[in-house]
Amino acid sequence: MRLTISDVRSWRTGDITTAGDAAGTAAGLLEQALDVALGSALRPTDWHGRTHDAALTRIRHEHDHANEVRNVLQQIADEAGDAGIDLGQACHVVKRAVEDAVALGCVVADDGSVTHPHAANLEMANGHQILIQEGLRAVDEVDELYGARIEDLRSDLASMIRRQPDVTVPGLGTMEPDAMVRRLQGLSVQQRRSALAGTADADLRRLVQADPETMGNLDGVPFSLRSTANEINIRNALADEIRRNGTKSERATMLRSFLEQRPAPYPGVSGAARNDPLYAETERVFISFTDADNPRLVEMVGALTPVTANATVYVPGTGTNARGYGGDNWKAAWNLADRTDGPVFIYLDGDLPQKLVDSGQVVESFGDMLNPFDGNIIETAPTTFDDTALDPHYAKEMAPRLVGFGRALDAEIAEVSPDATTTYIGHSYGGAVVAAAEAHGLRADNIIHASSAGVGVVPPSGSDPDVHRYTLTAPGDPIQMLRMFPFNPHGFSPDLVPGFENLPTGRASDGSWLLGPAAHGSYFNDPDSDAFGAIVDVITGAHQARHLHPDTSIKDVLDALARARDLATPHVGPAPPLPHDAPGTVNPPALPDIPLNLW
Repeated sequence: MRLTISDVRSWRTGDITTAGDAAGTAAGLLEQALDVALGSALRPTDWHGRTHDAALTRIRHEHDHANEVRNVLQQIADEAGDAGIDLGQACHVVKRAVEDAVALGCVVADDGSVTHPHAANLEMANGHQILIQEGLRAVDEVDELYGARIEDLRSDLASMIRRQPDVTVPGLGTMEPDAMVRRLQGLSVQQRRSALAGTADADLRRLVQADPETMGNLDGVPFSLRSTANEINIRNALADEIRRNGTKSERATMLRSFLEQRPAPYPGVSGAARNDPLYAETERVFISFTDADNPRLVEMVGALTPVTANATVYVPGTGTNARGYGGDNWKAAWNLADRTDGPVFIYLDGDLPQKLVDSGQVVESFGDMLNPFDGNIIETAPTTFDDTALDPHYAKEMAPRLVGFGRALDAEIAEVSPDATTTYIGHSYGGAVVAAAEAHGLRADNIIHASSAGVGVVPPSGSDPDVHRYTLTAPGDPIQMLRMFPFNPHGFSPDLVPGFENLPTGRASDGSWLLGPAAHGSYFNDPDSDAFGAIVDVITGAHQARHLHPDTSIKDVLDALARARDLATPHVGPAPPLPHDAPGTVNPPALPDIPLNLW
C-alpha cells in the first residue's frame, strides 16, 4: 500500500517504541515469576516425596517453556524499538522534503506529486517530486519490513502456547528445538553451516528462541542468526541487571549502550547511497556475547554484503574491556570500516590484562635493561608480572577461540562474498593474541602487528606465500622496551623477524611526526595519518610492497633501544632535531644500519 503524506504526518512512531518497551517489561516479569517458583520448589522444606518430585519436574519444564516465551517477547521489544527509530527517521526525511519544496513555492499533493505555478520551475518541482515519492516508498518498505518481522514473532508466540513446536533441519531430522541445538553443537563449522542453510526461517527462529546463548556463540551459525540471538542475550542480561542493581548501575548503562543505534560507516544495504539518511544509523551487531561482569564479545562494525571486498579482525590491547571499549577502540574500528568499506570485527572474546608493567618492577627484576649482558646472568624468568601486560596466559587463553572465530568468518565470507580478503590486526597486547592464534592455525590473508608486544617465542614463517605479514611501530613507542625484556614471554619483536614488512608510521594528520609514547596507538583515531593510511592500504590491497629490512645484530637492537629510551623520556635531554622533509620521506631517518621503524 502506497502511503500518503497525511499518513506520514499523522503517524506517532514513538508509540511503536513504547509498545516494544512494554513487551520487554513483560519478558522480565515472566522470567522473574518463574524464577521465584523454581526457587521455592528447590528450597529445602518438609515437603518431599513423589508429589514434590512431580511438581518440581513440571516447574522446571514450565520454566524452560517460559524462557522461550520470554525470548520471543524480547525479540518483539527489539524489533519494535528499531521500527520506532527507523520509521521515525524515514518519516522525518519525507516531511523535510515536503517542507523544502513548499519553501520554494511548490504545491505538494497528498500523494507526493509536486507542481509549481511558474512553468520555468517545473523541472525543479519534478526533482522534489522524485525525492518525496522516493521517501514515501522508503517509509512503506520500512513499514512492511518491520510489520512482517513482528507478525512472524506474533505467530511464533501463538504456536508455543502449550509447547515449542518441533523443528526440522535437513540431514538431522525432526526434534524438539533444544535437542536440535545440542545436535548442532556436535558438528563441524562447515557441517553446521550446511545443515542450517536448508532450514526453514520459522525453524531457524525457533532454534534461536530455544537457546540463544548457544546459537549466539556457535561458530558456523550464520552471522545474522548469531546477532539476533545476541540481541536476546543482551536484553536478558540487562533485565537481570536491572532486577539486581537498578537501572542506573554501571553495568546496566553498558548493556543499554549495546542496544543503541550508532552512525553507520557505510550503508549496510547493497546499492544504497553512502549519504542516504535512511541508512545513516544502524543497530550494533554482536556476533558473540557471553554474559558476565565483564562480558566476552565480538562486535561487527559495518556490514558484510555481496559487494564486500575485505573484512578485518581487530584485537585491542592492555586495559581494554567490555565496559570501556566502546570509546577509542570502537572509533578505531569505525574509522577502519569507513575507509575500507568492509566490516571490522572488534575481538574481545576473552579477558585482556588490565595493568601495564610497573617500571619499578622492571628495574628490580632486570636491573639495567639497556645492558643485559653485564655478567649478571638471570637463570629463571621473573614471576612478578602476573596479570600485567607481560603475562602471557591471556593470549594463550584467547588464541584458540580466535582461531575458531576465524574459521566461522571464513565460512561466512565464502557464502556472502567469496572474493573478500581477511586481515587480522593485533594492537599492543593484541599482537600477542594474534601471534598465539597463528601458532594454533589461524588462517589469514594479511596479518598486521601494530605496536605489537611480540610475535611469539617461535615466530611464524615468512615463507608462506598465502600470508602477508606487516609490522608498524612508531619511533620512541615504549612497546619497544617491552620487547627487549629478557625472557619476554611474547617472543620476538616483529620489527626484527624476517618476512615481516615494516609499514611507515610517518606523520599525524596535523603534520607532526608520530613519535614517543602517544604514538603507541594515536594513529588508530587519526584516519588521515600516514600510519592509518598504511594499514588501510594493506586491508584494501592498495599497498605496494617495500623491501624488507636486513638482518639486525644484537648490537643494533641495543643501540636502537637506547635511542627509543631517549625519545620516550624527555627529561634525559632533548631529542636531536628532525630533518626537513625530503621527497619520499615517511619516517625520520634512522640511526645508521638500524631498520626504519625500530628506533
